[in-house]
Amino acid sequence: MQKPVEALEYETMLLTRHSHLNNLRGGPEGQLDRSAYILLSRLELDGPLSIGQLSEAFGLDTSTLNRQTSAMMKADLVQRIPDPEGGIARKFRITEHGSKRLRAVREMNTLGLAKVVDG
Repeated sequence: MQKPVEALEYETMLLTRHSHLNNLRGGPEGQLDRSAYILLSRLELDGPLSIGQLSEAFGLDTSTLNRQTSAMMKADLVQRIPDPEGGIARKFRITEHGSKRLRAVREMNTLGLAKVVDG
């Protein structure tokens, strides 16, 4: 008999696998990598954030975040803006295109997860 924590680990693995396969299939505009999905979700939730704030939120090195945000800017998912509160550091804001992509991928993930947990 499986311990509850072992069953939870197994179910988590299945959900993660499903999410990964779903992302490989991509949405109408192709896939959105995991780091972009997570960063866009945070920007959608909290509004514009600086590299320092993102580093603190995710426990990632600023060089890693610089690479990720650069790629996201090239894909028109985020844009760099002056701090709306007048601070020195520039912040990243999700673009309209980024919002649409995030919604499309989130909808695809939600529909897929609903199928997995149905019944």
